[in-house]
Amino acid sequence: MNRRSLIRSSWRLAVLLAAVIVAACDQSSAANKLATAEALVAKAPVEVVSRHAAADRPFVYLIGENHASVANQLELVELLKALRRESGVETILVEGSNGPFPLKKIRAEVDAGRDDDALRVYWREQLEWGRIAGYEFVALTTPGVVVHGVEDMLAKRLYETSLTTYDSPTVKLEIESYRLGALRLREGLSALEQRSTAGDTATTPDTSQLREAIVAYEQSLSEYTQAWQAYSQAMRPMRYRAREFARLRRAAEPVFARYGEDLTEMKRLEDALNASAKRFNRLSAEYKRKLKQYNRSILGGRSFGDTGSLEDGLDDEHIKEYMEPLTRSRRRLLGAEVPTSAGLERTQQKLDQEYERYQRLKARYDAFVANDYPKIKALDDFLRRKPSSTEVKAIEAAVESRTESIARLEDAYFTAANRLHALARPLGVDVNATQRFWAERREWLEQRQRETAEQELRERDAAMAENTRRYLQAHAAPLAALIVGYAHLPGMATQLRERGVGFIALRLHSSDADIEPWERRAWEARRVGARGERLFTTDPSIKELSPLLDPRWRAEEKARFGLFEHLYGVDADTVPSLRGLVGDGRVYEGVLSEGRVITTSRKPFDRNADLGDHVLERGPLPGRPGEYYQIIDRQRAQQSVRELSDSRTAYAYAYRTAETGTPSYQIVTPTGKTSVRQFLESPPRTADSSVPERVVLFREPDEVQRGGVVVSPLLDRMRASGTGGPPHDGGSPTVSSAAPEPEPRRLPDGSDDGRAGDKAPRAQAPPGAGGRGTPPLGPPGAGGAPPSGSAGGSHWSHPWLVAMLGVRPRPPRVYQTVNPRRADRNLAVLDRQRGRDLGEVAFVDEQGLASVPFTPRDGEHARIAVFHARNTEGFRRQVTEAAALGKLRNKQVALITCGDAFVETTALREALLDGGALMVWVPERQLQVQQGRALYDYVQGVVRELGPEAGTKTIDELMMHAFQRWQREHPGDPAIRIFEQSGTWVRLDRPEFRAPQTG
Repeated sequence: MNRRSLIRSSWRLAVLLAAVIVAACDQSSAANKLATAEALVAKAPVEVVSRHAAADRPFVYLIGENHASVANQLELVELLKALRRESGVETILVEGSNGPFPLKKIRAEVDAGRDDDALRVYWREQLEWGRIAGYEFVALTTPGVVVHGVEDMLAKRLYETSLTTYDSPTVKLEIESYRLGALRLREGLSALEQRSTAGDTATTPDTSQLREAIVAYEQSLSEYTQAWQAYSQAMRPMRYRAREFARLRRAAEPVFARYGEDLTEMKRLEDALNASAKRFNRLSAEYKRKLKQYNRSILGGRSFGDTGSLEDGLDDEHIKEYMEPLTRSRRRLLGAEVPTSAGLERTQQKLDQEYERYQRLKARYDAFVANDYPKIKALDDFLRRKPSSTEVKAIEAAVESRTESIARLEDAYFTAANRLHALARPLGVDVNATQRFWAERREWLEQRQRETAEQELRERDAAMAENTRRYLQAHAAPLAALIVGYAHLPGMATQLRERGVGFIALRLHSSDADIEPWERRAWEARRVGARGERLFTTDPSIKELSPLLDPRWRAEEKARFGLFEHLYGVDADTVPSLRGLVGDGRVYEGVLSEGRVITTSRKPFDRNADLGDHVLERGPLPGRPGEYYQIIDRQRAQQSVRELSDSRTAYAYAYRTAETGTPSYQIVTPTGKTSVRQFLESPPRTADSSVPERVVLFREPDEVQRGGVVVSPLLDRMRASGTGGPPHDGGSPTVSSAAPEPEPRRLPDGSDDGRAGDKAPRAQAPPGAGGRGTPPLGPPGAGGAPPSGSAGGSHWSHPWLVAMLGVRPRPPRVYQTVNPRRADRNLAVLDRQRGRDLGEVAFVDEQGLASVPFTPRDGEHARIAVFHARNTEGFRRQVTEAAALGKLRNKQVALITCGDAFVETTALREALLDGGALMVWVPERQLQVQQGRALYDYVQGVVRELGPEAGTKTIDELMMHAFQRWQREHPGDPAIRIFEQSGTWVRLDRPEFRAPQTG
């Protein structure tokens, strides 16, 4: 080997060693990043799902979270703080939005110069109420953080529309999950037949009805499948629109990239083109003017010189006549600034340059018009074409059909499972799998959806991973946190690994925790926040999914804080219209748009209570820790009264107001506003002037404290006037002479308690109506039969009708609700329940709720009475479990809470309603344990005496019979006065159907 070869080989070896060393350093660096990340998250509330070390690449903390879980969002905040503190992670990439978050501008708009500590408290409250996400809280309270959306919004839209096709994996799994129900029923039937074959033939049950019920369920499943196919067919135009929009939008993306989303650059080009044209015209006019001056100067000089040849032939007079004007012209030319040939040439050059500039700009503009504008116009024309009314009606019909098919499927399963359980129980056959099917179905479906999520979300995940890689590369960010829904974790891990991006995939611990109803509603409001109700502003613009990117949200936040500072700040000068309610409650009228009022209180309300759409917003009072507010739209409440009332049901909305100068109650009925006195004297009429079968009352908060007891003056007034009692007896009515009305009691704000203006004499309530000081009970019907004309809730005595006709009218029942539209749907189901199918009443304690039979919509096994005396976590779990099993669907529940369990009454009531109960009876006052037990025993006694139906259809009527029995057996028992004061008020609610969320 010669010297040159040796040197060349040495260089090759050195280069190879350097490459090996660099690679080793890169691998060491990647391994160090991963080791550092694992050590950092070791104490965090996360589970490490997967990891990948990539040499010389940015490193990503891939965090999977549950968007709806507030506990999850709180964990996310702490994790992001730890990553920033320990590892310097200041870049947050997020799913659901696209592009940079202008945080400096956002903070400037919503902070409005307020104190940092006050803002941190405010945003923390918004986080704890589910109004902002964890990363949004960090973005709003942590200077220096960078947030960027990496979602491909077109891919997201296509994914969402793909869920409407029958062939999607999600739909296939949904249908397959219901087939498990048929399998469990068949397995139960087989076990029953095997036990029957092995035992005494005399005890062999007749399974023919069970077989029919199973076949009916399978037929319902077939109908549900057909309904899904019809829905998929009806949604074809929408899926086409989504694909067409994606195609046109992607074609226009390069145009938007060059000229801006709103064609800002194109507008600048147009402005530059117009300015260039103006400059060209100005230079052209200047050039022409100078050229004319130049030519005139040359012409003037030449003409003056030629006159010498004429002087010899002219006399002095002619010369003077000719020369004077020429001399004057010569003087003007000599006195002016005559352009030189060089100056004229420079002007010509400027003109040529501007012309060339104009031509370049015009070429760009012409190219835009020829190549880019058609893409923008095609997209704009597409967006202007709305779906036809025929398409919309077809979709609405398909949705209604699919919803009804789900209800029929549920009914069929409940009927079959009840029949199987009734046959299996005497034989000791274990059919628990059929009782647990609905919970099993949910678990099975969630597991399968997680397994197929990577396939369904592939396009979205690939786009997000690519956008992540591009962002990290373009911004030279060494570390970033990437936040996605936990269903995206497997797919995102695969996509990042394929792109050579190092990561550690983390799943927050509480991702699988149960979601409270209020959390679901808060997430839904946040997810579609830009399309929500405007309360404090009138800006109609909407754009992004994240509220931080929505200008209207920012304006609303600023206005919200400013409004409440105006109401409660140091310089506040707004006087509440009403005050003195429980918890220093106040009502502000006239501070928002017409018909909207604000109520505030220190008394926290139940977040799970799903109020009607007339309650626009509620939450913590800004700048006032421990205080709360809600915004109520009275006009919308009045609209609900008009829309929902029919010949059978009249809705009524009650509120107290100071609009007329003197605080008083107003009650809105289908025929207009009325006073409390008029409302109590005669039931509200429906639009066709008929007397309804029932009245459903919903109202604004009006509770005050009297003698340490919280009462509603309106309800107290109704009870004191003879309403609120049990069914009337069957005897002849009596109309007593008029009695004077007592003086109205005054509330702390000086207003009356509902009696003001009720000075007209009125007939006393008939026996059993429960007038003031008398328990709302009466003697039973003859021969132990149920009283005739029974009606739960409250009633009117109709004295004028009794006097005219001499007959006993059937008064309308009065119910309460917090959500009139859902009450309307519940009443429709209650009307379908047949008295003969109600069956026996189930009596359970804290441990038996999950063991009750199912209830289809016809009312089979609908009524249960629950005795609950201990405030324990175990019973709340029982309610949750029973709801998951479907055992609360279509139920009528008497929840007799007493002792220390009373404090949970509201929360338990809402849990029962959210689980599917139609009607819940609860006491409004705290009962001693012995009082609650006595009532429970009396209900059992009524059922034993009168049979399972007890002559009633609703649980409310059954409770009235129990009170009547108690009074009959123990006249004057002081313990029963607590029920007289409390009354029997029911709430009719039903949760809306919610499809499962993915990611």
